[in-house]
Amino acid sequence: MIRIAEYEIDLDMRELRKNGAPQPLGARAFDVLATLVRAGGEIVTKEALKRGVWPARVVEENNLHVQLSSLRRALGDARACIVTVDGRGYRFVHSEAARRRLPSAPIATPPYPSFEAPLIGRHAEIEAALAALRGAQTLTITGPAGIGKTALALTLAHRLGIVAAFDTCFVELSMLKCEQELHAAIANQCGAGIDEGAPEGTTPIERIRRALARRRSLLVLDTAEHLIDEVGAFVARIVADNPLVRVLVTSRERLYGTYERVMRLAGLEVPSSAASVEQALDTAAVQLFLARAQSVDKAIRIEKCLVHHAAEICRRLDGNPLEIELAAARAPLFGVVELNRRLDERMDLLTSGYRTALPRHRTLRANLDWSYHLLSAPTRRLFHRLAVFNNAFTLDAVRAVACDETLKDACAMAGISELAAKSMITVECESPLVTYRLGQTLRTYALERLRSDDDATTLAQRNARYLASLAHGEAYSRSG
Repeated sequence: MIRIAEYEIDLDMRELRKNGAPQPLGARAFDVLATLVRAGGEIVTKEALKRGVWPARVVEENNLHVQLSSLRRALGDARACIVTVDGRGYRFVHSEAARRRLPSAPIATPPYPSFEAPLIGRHAEIEAALAALRGAQTLTITGPAGIGKTALALTLAHRLGIVAAFDTCFVELSMLKCEQELHAAIANQCGAGIDEGAPEGTTPIERIRRALARRRSLLVLDTAEHLIDEVGAFVARIVADNPLVRVLVTSRERLYGTYERVMRLAGLEVPSSAASVEQALDTAAVQLFLARAQSVDKAIRIEKCLVHHAAEICRRLDGNPLEIELAAARAPLFGVVELNRRLDERMDLLTSGYRTALPRHRTLRANLDWSYHLLSAPTRRLFHRLAVFNNAFTLDAVRAVACDETLKDACAMAGISELAAKSMITVECESPLVTYRLGQTLRTYALERLRSDDDATTLAQRNARYLASLAHGEAYSRSG
Protein backbone atom coordinates (compact mmCIF):
# COMPACT_ATOMS: atom_id res chain seq x y z
CA MET A 1 0.00 0.00 0.00
CA ILE A 2 1.31 3.44 -0.99
CA ARG A 3 -0.14 6.53 0.71
CA ILE A 4 0.07 10.04 -0.76
CA ALA A 5 -1.81 12.57 1.39
CA GLU A 6 -5.45 11.41 1.33
CA TYR A 7 -4.81 8.90 -1.49
CA GLU A 8 -3.99 5.19 -1.26
CA ILE A 9 -2.58 3.05 -4.10
CA ASP A 10 -3.42 -0.62 -3.54
CA LEU A 11 -1.57 -2.70 -6.14
CA ASP A 12 -2.97 -6.00 -4.86
CA MET A 13 -6.60 -4.87 -5.11
CA ARG A 14 -5.85 -2.70 -8.17
CA GLU A 15 -7.56 0.29 -6.56
CA LEU A 16 -6.86 3.99 -6.18
CA ARG A 17 -8.68 5.27 -3.10
CA LYS A 18 -9.26 8.78 -1.73
CA ASN A 19 -10.09 8.92 1.97
CA GLY A 20 -10.88 5.21 1.74
CA ALA A 21 -13.29 5.53 -1.20
CA PRO A 22 -12.36 3.87 -4.54
CA GLN A 23 -11.76 6.37 -7.33
CA PRO A 24 -12.87 5.71 -10.92
CA LEU A 25 -9.80 4.72 -12.94
CA GLY A 26 -9.67 2.61 -16.09
CA ALA A 27 -7.68 -0.62 -16.25
CA ARG A 28 -5.11 0.81 -18.70
CA ALA A 29 -4.56 3.90 -16.57
CA PHE A 30 -4.08 1.73 -13.48
CA ASP A 31 -1.57 -0.42 -15.42
CA VAL A 32 0.40 2.77 -16.13
CA LEU A 33 0.29 3.70 -12.43
CA ALA A 34 1.33 0.20 -11.30
CA THR A 35 4.27 0.13 -13.72
CA LEU A 36 5.53 3.51 -12.51
CA VAL A 37 5.09 2.62 -8.83
CA ARG A 38 6.94 -0.68 -9.21
CA ALA A 39 9.87 1.14 -10.79
CA GLY A 40 10.61 2.51 -7.32
CA GLY A 41 11.37 6.06 -8.42
CA GLU A 42 13.42 5.13 -11.48
CA ILE A 43 12.65 6.50 -14.94
CA VAL A 44 10.41 4.35 -17.14
CA THR A 45 10.64 5.16 -20.84
CA LYS A 46 7.58 5.70 -23.00
CA GLU A 47 8.40 2.53 -24.94
CA ALA A 48 8.68 0.50 -21.73
CA LEU A 49 5.32 1.84 -20.55
CA LYS A 50 3.67 0.96 -23.86
CA ARG A 51 5.16 -2.54 -23.76
CA GLY A 52 3.95 -3.06 -20.21
CA VAL A 53 0.42 -1.77 -20.73
CA TRP A 54 -0.15 -2.94 -24.33
CA PRO A 55 2.23 -5.95 -24.63
CA ALA A 56 0.67 -7.58 -27.69
CA ARG A 57 0.20 -4.66 -30.06
CA VAL A 58 1.71 -1.47 -31.40
CA VAL A 59 0.01 1.66 -30.05
CA GLU A 60 0.29 5.33 -30.87
CA GLU A 61 1.96 7.59 -28.30
CA ASN A 62 -1.32 9.49 -28.04
CA ASN A 63 -2.88 6.44 -26.35
CA LEU A 64 -0.28 6.67 -23.59
CA HIS A 65 -0.90 10.41 -23.19
CA VAL A 66 -4.65 9.77 -22.80
CA GLN A 67 -4.05 7.25 -20.00
CA LEU A 68 -1.57 9.53 -18.24
CA SER A 69 -4.05 12.43 -18.39
CA SER A 70 -6.75 10.19 -16.94
CA LEU A 71 -4.38 9.06 -14.18
CA ARG A 72 -3.37 12.61 -13.26
CA ARG A 73 -7.02 13.71 -13.11
CA ALA A 74 -7.79 10.83 -10.76
CA LEU A 75 -4.84 11.74 -8.51
CA GLY A 76 -6.07 15.32 -8.13
CA ASP A 77 -3.81 17.29 -5.79
CA ALA A 78 -1.37 14.34 -5.69
CA ARG A 79 -0.78 14.44 -9.44
CA ALA A 80 2.70 15.89 -8.91
CA CYS A 81 3.92 12.39 -8.01
CA ILE A 82 3.81 11.54 -11.76
CA VAL A 83 6.80 13.42 -13.17
CA THR A 84 7.62 13.85 -16.86
CA VAL A 85 11.35 13.63 -17.56
CA ASP A 86 11.85 15.46 -20.87
CA GLY A 87 13.22 13.23 -23.60
CA ARG A 88 13.44 10.18 -21.34
CA GLY A 89 10.08 9.11 -19.92
CA TYR A 90 8.20 9.24 -16.62
CA ARG A 91 8.81 8.47 -12.97
CA PHE A 92 6.79 8.08 -9.81
CA VAL A 93 8.25 10.36 -7.12
CA HIS A 94 7.27 9.48 -3.59
CA SER A 95 9.49 8.84 -0.60
CA GLU A 96 7.72 5.66 0.47
CA ALA A 97 8.03 4.12 -2.98
CA ALA A 98 11.71 5.02 -3.17
CA ARG A 99 12.41 3.66 0.30
CA ARG A 100 10.58 0.36 -0.21
CA ARG A 101 12.02 -0.20 -3.71
CA LEU A 102 8.97 -2.08 -4.89
CA PRO A 103 9.64 -4.73 -7.54
CA SER A 104 10.55 -2.82 -10.66
CA ALA A 105 9.78 -3.56 -14.26
CA PRO A 106 13.19 -3.66 -15.96
CA ILE A 107 13.45 -1.75 -19.20
CA ALA A 108 14.19 -4.21 -21.99
CA THR A 109 16.91 -3.52 -24.52
CA PRO A 110 16.32 -4.26 -27.36
CA PRO A 111 12.55 -3.59 -27.03
CA TYR A 112 10.01 -6.36 -26.83
CA PRO A 113 8.85 -7.62 -30.21
CA SER A 114 5.66 -5.76 -31.12
CA PHE A 115 2.41 -7.10 -32.52
CA GLU A 116 -0.38 -5.08 -34.06
CA ALA A 117 -2.92 -7.91 -33.98
CA PRO A 118 -4.33 -9.18 -30.66
CA LEU A 119 -3.72 -12.80 -29.70
CA ILE A 120 -6.57 -14.83 -31.23
CA GLY A 121 -7.55 -18.39 -30.43
CA ARG A 122 -5.14 -19.04 -27.55
CA HIS A 123 -7.33 -18.72 -24.45
CA ALA A 124 -6.95 -22.39 -23.50
CA GLU A 125 -3.18 -22.26 -23.99
CA ILE A 126 -2.89 -19.11 -21.86
CA GLU A 127 -4.77 -20.71 -18.97
CA ALA A 128 -2.82 -23.98 -19.29
CA ALA A 129 0.50 -22.11 -19.28
CA LEU A 130 -0.47 -20.06 -16.21
CA ALA A 131 -1.44 -23.28 -14.42
CA ALA A 132 1.87 -24.89 -15.42
CA LEU A 133 3.85 -21.96 -14.01
CA ARG A 134 1.98 -22.24 -10.73
CA GLY A 135 3.25 -25.82 -10.39
CA ALA A 136 6.71 -25.61 -11.94
CA GLN A 137 9.53 -23.10 -12.03
CA THR A 138 10.27 -23.49 -15.75
CA LEU A 139 7.94 -23.71 -18.73
CA THR A 140 9.24 -24.14 -22.27
CA ILE A 141 6.84 -23.24 -25.08
CA THR A 142 7.82 -25.20 -28.18
CA GLY A 143 6.47 -25.47 -31.69
CA PRO A 144 7.35 -24.88 -35.32
CA ALA A 145 8.32 -21.60 -36.92
CA GLY A 146 5.62 -18.93 -36.81
CA ILE A 147 3.30 -20.81 -34.47
CA GLY A 148 3.05 -17.89 -32.02
CA LYS A 149 5.45 -18.77 -29.20
CA THR A 150 6.70 -15.22 -28.67
CA ALA A 151 3.20 -13.72 -28.78
CA LEU A 152 2.01 -16.20 -26.15
CA ALA A 153 5.04 -15.52 -23.96
CA LEU A 154 4.41 -11.76 -24.11
CA THR A 155 0.80 -12.25 -23.11
CA LEU A 156 1.80 -14.49 -20.20
CA ALA A 157 4.44 -12.01 -19.05
CA HIS A 158 1.87 -9.22 -19.08
CA ARG A 159 -0.69 -11.29 -17.16
CA LEU A 160 1.82 -12.37 -14.51
CA GLY A 161 3.25 -8.87 -14.20
CA ILE A 162 -0.09 -7.14 -13.71
CA VAL A 163 -2.19 -9.80 -11.97
CA ALA A 164 0.43 -11.67 -9.92
CA ALA A 165 2.91 -8.79 -9.43
CA PHE A 166 5.84 -10.65 -10.98
CA ASP A 167 8.82 -8.49 -11.89
CA THR A 168 9.30 -9.46 -15.53
CA CYS A 169 12.62 -9.52 -17.34
CA PHE A 170 12.33 -10.23 -21.09
CA VAL A 171 15.44 -11.21 -23.07
CA GLU A 172 15.35 -11.77 -26.86
CA LEU A 173 18.12 -14.25 -27.69
CA SER A 174 18.16 -14.51 -31.49
CA MET A 175 21.11 -12.14 -31.98
CA LEU A 176 23.28 -13.78 -29.31
CA LYS A 177 26.03 -16.15 -30.39
CA CYS A 178 27.61 -17.74 -27.32
CA GLU A 179 27.29 -18.43 -23.60
CA GLN A 180 29.18 -15.27 -22.65
CA GLU A 181 26.80 -13.07 -24.66
CA LEU A 182 23.84 -14.94 -23.18
CA HIS A 183 24.92 -14.25 -19.61
CA ALA A 184 25.79 -10.62 -20.37
CA ALA A 185 22.42 -9.93 -22.03
CA ILE A 186 20.44 -11.47 -19.17
CA ALA A 187 22.51 -9.65 -16.56
CA ASN A 188 21.88 -6.35 -18.35
CA GLN A 189 18.13 -6.92 -18.59
CA CYS A 190 17.84 -8.00 -14.95
CA GLY A 191 19.86 -5.09 -13.63
CA ALA A 192 22.60 -7.48 -12.51
CA GLY A 193 25.42 -6.00 -14.58
CA ILE A 194 26.76 -4.17 -11.54
CA ASP A 195 26.09 -5.60 -8.08
CA GLU A 196 27.81 -3.54 -5.42
CA GLY A 197 26.88 -6.06 -2.74
CA ALA A 198 28.43 -9.02 -4.53
CA PRO A 199 31.82 -10.36 -3.39
CA GLU A 200 34.77 -9.71 -5.67
CA GLY A 201 35.03 -12.29 -8.45
CA THR A 202 31.30 -13.13 -8.44
CA THR A 203 30.31 -14.77 -11.75
CA PRO A 204 27.59 -13.28 -14.01
CA ILE A 205 25.28 -16.20 -13.16
CA GLU A 206 25.66 -15.54 -9.43
CA ARG A 207 24.93 -11.84 -9.96
CA ILE A 208 21.81 -12.77 -11.92
CA ARG A 209 20.74 -15.22 -9.19
CA ARG A 210 21.16 -12.49 -6.56
CA ALA A 211 19.19 -9.97 -8.64
CA LEU A 212 16.31 -12.36 -9.31
CA ALA A 213 16.19 -13.67 -5.74
CA ARG A 214 15.39 -10.19 -4.38
CA ARG A 215 11.86 -10.26 -5.73
CA ARG A 216 9.19 -12.45 -7.26
CA SER A 217 10.68 -12.68 -10.74
CA LEU A 218 9.68 -13.98 -14.15
CA LEU A 219 12.57 -14.38 -16.59
CA VAL A 220 11.44 -14.75 -20.21
CA LEU A 221 14.06 -16.15 -22.61
CA ASP A 222 12.72 -15.81 -26.14
CA THR A 223 14.06 -17.79 -29.14
CA ALA A 224 16.43 -20.20 -27.40
CA GLU A 225 16.82 -22.94 -30.03
CA HIS A 226 20.22 -21.87 -31.36
CA LEU A 227 21.67 -21.76 -27.83
CA ILE A 228 19.69 -24.67 -26.44
CA ASP A 229 22.51 -26.29 -24.44
CA GLU A 230 23.71 -22.98 -23.01
CA VAL A 231 20.19 -21.90 -22.06
CA GLY A 232 19.43 -25.29 -20.51
CA ALA A 233 22.54 -25.16 -18.32
CA PHE A 234 21.84 -21.55 -17.33
CA VAL A 235 18.21 -22.21 -16.34
CA ALA A 236 19.19 -25.25 -14.27
CA ARG A 237 21.50 -23.07 -12.16
CA ILE A 238 19.07 -20.17 -11.87
CA VAL A 239 16.09 -22.16 -10.57
CA ALA A 240 18.14 -24.27 -8.12
CA ASP A 241 17.32 -23.18 -4.55
CA ASN A 242 15.55 -20.07 -5.86
CA PRO A 243 11.81 -20.65 -5.33
CA LEU A 244 10.77 -17.07 -6.14
CA VAL A 245 11.95 -17.34 -9.75
CA ARG A 246 9.90 -18.53 -12.72
CA VAL A 247 11.50 -19.01 -16.14
CA LEU A 248 9.52 -18.96 -19.38
CA VAL A 249 11.42 -20.14 -22.47
CA THR A 250 10.33 -20.08 -26.11
CA SER A 251 12.15 -22.43 -28.44
CA ARG A 252 11.58 -24.69 -31.42
CA GLU A 253 13.24 -27.36 -29.27
CA ARG A 254 12.75 -28.19 -25.58
CA LEU A 255 15.56 -27.82 -23.04
CA TYR A 256 15.38 -31.45 -21.86
CA GLY A 257 15.83 -30.43 -18.22
CA THR A 258 14.42 -32.33 -15.25
CA TYR A 259 13.07 -29.02 -13.92
CA GLU A 260 11.09 -28.29 -17.10
CA ARG A 261 7.43 -28.39 -18.08
CA VAL A 262 6.83 -28.34 -21.83
CA MET A 263 3.90 -26.89 -23.78
CA ARG A 264 3.87 -27.64 -27.49
CA LEU A 265 1.86 -25.14 -29.52
CA ALA A 266 -0.12 -26.46 -32.46
CA GLY A 267 -1.69 -24.48 -35.28
CA LEU A 268 -4.90 -22.55 -34.77
CA GLU A 269 -8.18 -24.36 -35.30
CA VAL A 270 -9.08 -24.45 -39.01
CA PRO A 271 -12.49 -25.25 -40.52
CA SER A 272 -13.11 -28.53 -42.29
CA SER A 273 -13.62 -28.51 -46.04
CA ALA A 274 -17.33 -29.15 -45.43
CA ALA A 275 -17.77 -26.30 -42.93
CA SER A 276 -20.48 -23.71 -43.48
CA VAL A 277 -19.69 -20.00 -43.55
CA GLU A 278 -20.90 -19.67 -39.96
CA GLN A 279 -18.77 -22.61 -38.83
CA ALA A 280 -15.72 -21.22 -40.63
CA LEU A 281 -16.20 -17.84 -38.97
CA ASP A 282 -16.15 -19.55 -35.57
CA THR A 283 -12.60 -20.87 -36.08
CA ALA A 284 -9.59 -18.98 -34.77
CA ALA A 285 -7.60 -19.29 -38.00
CA VAL A 286 -10.28 -17.63 -40.13
CA GLN A 287 -10.86 -14.96 -37.49
CA LEU A 288 -7.15 -14.13 -37.55
CA PHE A 289 -7.06 -14.01 -41.36
CA LEU A 290 -10.03 -11.65 -41.55
CA ALA A 291 -8.80 -9.41 -38.72
CA ARG A 292 -5.39 -9.03 -40.35
CA ALA A 293 -6.86 -8.44 -43.83
CA GLN A 294 -9.22 -5.76 -42.52
CA SER A 295 -6.39 -4.09 -40.60
CA VAL A 296 -4.66 -3.63 -43.98
CA ASP A 297 -7.81 -2.57 -45.84
CA LYS A 298 -10.87 -1.59 -43.80
CA ALA A 299 -13.00 -1.66 -46.97
CA ILE A 300 -12.87 -5.48 -47.12
CA ARG A 301 -16.37 -6.91 -46.64
CA ILE A 302 -17.04 -10.29 -45.04
CA GLU A 303 -18.85 -12.23 -47.78
CA LYS A 304 -19.38 -15.93 -48.52
CA CYS A 305 -16.73 -16.09 -51.26
CA LEU A 306 -14.16 -14.36 -49.06
CA VAL A 307 -14.82 -16.71 -46.12
CA HIS A 308 -14.68 -19.80 -48.37
CA HIS A 309 -11.27 -18.93 -49.78
CA ALA A 310 -9.97 -17.67 -46.42
CA ALA A 311 -10.89 -21.03 -44.90
CA GLU A 312 -9.07 -22.95 -47.64
CA ILE A 313 -6.00 -20.73 -47.32
CA CYS A 314 -5.93 -21.33 -43.55
CA ARG A 315 -6.17 -25.10 -44.09
CA ARG A 316 -3.34 -25.03 -46.63
CA LEU A 317 -1.24 -23.09 -44.14
CA ASP A 318 -1.96 -25.64 -41.38
CA GLY A 319 -3.37 -22.93 -39.11
CA ASN A 320 0.07 -21.35 -38.67
CA PRO A 321 -0.54 -17.81 -37.28
CA LEU A 322 2.46 -16.10 -38.87
CA GLU A 323 1.76 -17.61 -42.28
CA ILE A 324 -1.91 -16.66 -42.00
CA GLU A 325 -1.00 -13.06 -41.15
CA LEU A 326 1.46 -12.86 -44.04
CA ALA A 327 -1.17 -14.27 -46.42
CA ALA A 328 -3.92 -11.98 -45.14
CA ALA A 329 -1.70 -8.95 -45.67
CA ARG A 330 -1.60 -9.86 -49.37
CA ALA A 331 -5.36 -10.34 -49.71
CA PRO A 332 -6.17 -6.67 -50.41
CA LEU A 333 -3.53 -6.62 -53.17
CA PHE A 334 -4.35 -9.86 -55.01
CA GLY A 335 -7.81 -10.82 -53.74
CA VAL A 336 -8.45 -14.10 -51.93
CA VAL A 337 -9.19 -16.09 -55.10
CA GLU A 338 -5.84 -15.25 -56.70
CA LEU A 339 -4.06 -15.57 -53.36
CA ASN A 340 -5.44 -19.06 -52.89
CA ARG A 341 -4.51 -20.02 -56.45
CA ARG A 342 -0.93 -18.81 -56.04
CA LEU A 343 -0.33 -20.28 -52.60
CA ASP A 344 2.03 -22.92 -54.01
CA GLU A 345 4.35 -19.94 -54.61
CA ARG A 346 4.11 -19.01 -50.95
CA MET A 347 7.87 -18.64 -50.42
CA ASP A 348 7.96 -15.64 -52.76
CA LEU A 349 4.39 -14.50 -52.09
CA LEU A 350 4.31 -14.18 -48.30
CA THR A 351 6.68 -11.29 -47.72
CA SER A 352 4.62 -8.58 -46.01
CA GLY A 353 5.35 -8.92 -42.30
CA TYR A 354 5.18 -6.03 -39.85
CA ARG A 355 8.10 -3.62 -40.14
CA THR A 356 8.24 -3.68 -36.34
CA ALA A 357 8.66 -7.46 -36.29
CA LEU A 358 11.93 -9.30 -35.88
CA PRO A 359 13.69 -9.81 -39.25
CA ARG A 360 12.92 -13.54 -39.36
CA HIS A 361 9.19 -12.80 -38.92
CA ARG A 362 8.93 -10.39 -41.86
CA THR A 363 8.95 -13.01 -44.62
CA LEU A 364 8.06 -16.68 -44.71
CA ARG A 365 11.37 -17.64 -46.27
CA ALA A 366 13.40 -15.85 -43.59
CA ASN A 367 11.42 -17.60 -40.87
CA LEU A 368 12.10 -21.04 -42.35
CA ASP A 369 15.73 -20.25 -43.13
CA TRP A 370 16.27 -19.71 -39.40
CA SER A 371 15.14 -23.28 -38.63
CA TYR A 372 16.88 -24.84 -41.61
CA HIS A 373 20.31 -23.44 -40.80
CA LEU A 374 20.16 -24.91 -37.29
CA LEU A 375 20.05 -28.46 -38.74
CA SER A 376 23.12 -30.66 -39.08
CA ALA A 377 24.32 -31.31 -42.66
CA PRO A 378 23.02 -34.93 -42.84
CA THR A 379 19.65 -33.84 -41.46
CA ARG A 380 19.39 -31.09 -44.07
CA ARG A 381 19.93 -33.71 -46.77
CA LEU A 382 17.23 -35.90 -45.22
CA PHE A 383 14.88 -32.92 -44.92
CA HIS A 384 15.20 -32.22 -48.66
CA ARG A 385 14.41 -35.83 -49.48
CA LEU A 386 11.36 -36.05 -47.23
CA ALA A 387 9.67 -33.58 -49.60
CA VAL A 388 8.98 -36.48 -51.99
CA PHE A 389 6.32 -37.70 -49.54
CA ASN A 390 3.04 -35.95 -50.24
CA ASN A 391 1.32 -37.41 -47.18
CA ALA A 392 2.26 -39.19 -43.96
CA PHE A 393 5.20 -41.58 -44.22
CA THR A 394 6.78 -44.35 -42.15
CA LEU A 395 10.33 -45.22 -41.17
CA ASP A 396 10.20 -48.04 -43.73
CA ALA A 397 9.39 -45.47 -46.41
CA VAL A 398 12.30 -43.29 -45.28
CA ARG A 399 14.70 -46.23 -45.45
CA ALA A 400 13.42 -47.32 -48.86
CA VAL A 401 13.25 -43.92 -50.56
CA ALA A 402 15.51 -41.44 -48.78
CA CYS A 403 18.45 -43.66 -47.80
CA ASP A 404 21.33 -44.63 -50.07
CA GLU A 405 25.11 -44.65 -50.04
CA THR A 406 25.14 -40.87 -49.36
CA LEU A 407 22.61 -41.06 -46.50
CA LYS A 408 22.88 -44.21 -44.41
CA ASP A 409 20.01 -45.64 -42.38
CA ALA A 410 21.59 -44.61 -39.07
CA CYS A 411 21.96 -40.99 -40.24
CA ALA A 412 18.35 -40.96 -41.41
CA MET A 413 17.08 -42.25 -38.06
CA ALA A 414 19.12 -39.61 -36.24
CA GLY A 415 17.79 -37.02 -38.68
CA ILE A 416 14.17 -37.99 -38.00
CA SER A 417 14.84 -37.53 -34.28
CA GLU A 418 16.44 -34.13 -34.89
CA LEU A 419 13.62 -32.91 -37.12
CA ALA A 420 11.00 -34.01 -34.58
CA ALA A 421 12.89 -32.41 -31.69
CA LYS A 422 13.17 -29.13 -33.61
CA SER A 423 9.46 -29.05 -34.51
CA MET A 424 10.05 -29.56 -38.24
CA ILE A 425 8.07 -32.79 -38.63
CA THR A 426 4.94 -33.97 -36.87
CA VAL A 427 4.91 -37.39 -35.21
CA GLU A 428 1.53 -39.14 -35.38
CA CYS A 429 0.85 -42.09 -33.06
CA GLU A 430 -2.86 -42.76 -33.58
CA SER A 431 -2.25 -46.42 -34.48
CA PRO A 432 0.41 -48.97 -33.53
CA LEU A 433 2.33 -47.76 -36.57
CA VAL A 434 4.03 -44.41 -35.98
CA THR A 435 3.95 -42.07 -38.96
CA TYR A 436 5.52 -38.70 -39.72
CA ARG A 437 4.38 -35.69 -41.69
CA LEU A 438 5.86 -32.50 -43.09
CA GLY A 439 3.56 -29.50 -42.86
CA GLN A 440 2.54 -28.11 -46.24
CA THR A 441 4.71 -25.01 -45.97
CA LEU A 442 7.77 -26.94 -44.78
CA ARG A 443 7.25 -29.41 -47.62
CA THR A 444 7.12 -26.55 -50.13
CA TYR A 445 10.35 -25.18 -48.68
CA ALA A 446 12.00 -28.62 -48.74
CA LEU A 447 10.88 -29.16 -52.36
CA GLU A 448 12.74 -25.99 -53.37
CA ARG A 449 15.88 -27.41 -51.82
CA LEU A 450 15.31 -30.86 -53.32
CA ARG A 451 14.84 -29.52 -56.85
CA SER A 452 18.26 -27.93 -56.69
CA ASP A 453 19.79 -31.36 -55.99
CA ASP A 454 20.99 -33.66 -58.75
CA ASP A 455 19.14 -36.65 -57.24
CA ALA A 456 15.63 -35.12 -57.22
CA THR A 457 14.50 -37.18 -60.22
CA THR A 458 16.05 -40.34 -58.82
CA LEU A 459 14.20 -39.89 -55.53
CA ALA A 460 10.89 -39.31 -57.29
CA GLN A 461 11.36 -42.51 -59.30
CA ARG A 462 12.37 -44.44 -56.19
CA ASN A 463 9.26 -43.23 -54.37
CA ALA A 464 7.04 -44.24 -57.30
CA ARG A 465 8.53 -47.77 -57.29
CA TYR A 466 8.10 -47.99 -53.52
CA LEU A 467 4.42 -47.00 -53.70
CA ALA A 468 3.87 -49.47 -56.54
CA SER A 469 5.41 -52.28 -54.50
CA LEU A 470 3.10 -51.45 -51.58
CA ALA A 471 0.09 -51.46 -53.88
CA HIS A 472 1.00 -54.90 -55.21
CA GLY A 473 2.05 -56.32 -51.86
CA GLU A 474 5.56 -56.95 -53.11
CA ALA A 475 8.89 -56.55 -51.34
CA TYR A 476 10.62 -53.35 -52.38
CA SER A 477 14.07 -53.45 -53.93
CA ARG A 478 15.90 -50.13 -54.26
CA SER A 479 17.80 -51.43 -57.26
CA GLY A 480 14.76 -52.91 -58.93
